[in-house]
Amino acid sequence: MPAEITIRPRADYSDDQWAASGRLNSAVYSPEDVANWPGRVIEWSRPTWHALLWNADQTEAMANACLQVRAGLLAGEPVTIGGIGGVMTHPQHRHQGHAPAVIKASLDYFHAMGNVDFGLLVCEKSLVALYEHLGWQYWPGRMWVLQRGERVPFTFNMPMIHPLNRVPELAGEIDLCGPPW
Repeated sequence: MPAEITIRPRADYSDDQWAASGRLNSAVYSPEDVANWPGRVIEWSRPTWHALLWNADQTEAMANACLQVRAGLLAGEPVTIGGIGGVMTHPQHRHQGHAPAVIKASLDYFHAMGNVDFGLLVCEKSLVALYEHLGWQYWPGRMWVLQRGERVPFTFNMPMIHPLNRVPELAGEIDLCGPPW
């Protein structure tokens, strides 16, 4: 049973904890996966916080999510968006509810801030049903991002939103006003 989920900036994790996070990433993505991933050409933003789910003695990171909060636009109106990316679970610990636990903790973290309107993540089409089961909604409108300083539509993955302090209508455009996460 995991001891806890911690949500901290990268600098607030110890070297040993960060090494455990690196081992999790290596277990999920082989060097070949990374080299052949189509998303490697996309300019992604760096997370502000890392949510890590630990084993009981906090020596093994079993699941991860990368978080950030950003001012963006929804149908041209200013909003505050809580971004979740980099969700992963160690292959030996899958199908035990760890990724949903990290995602829920991340949403709770954003909600506690009080000013985050909604959560947003992007996922492969094959994962839309999983996220819908967790309360996320597919965003059918266009989503804009910055890529190397240019505003472009984001078409690589499927945008999903989760209401927090505002329930956005499923229409219009979302502008992340920066790179995707």
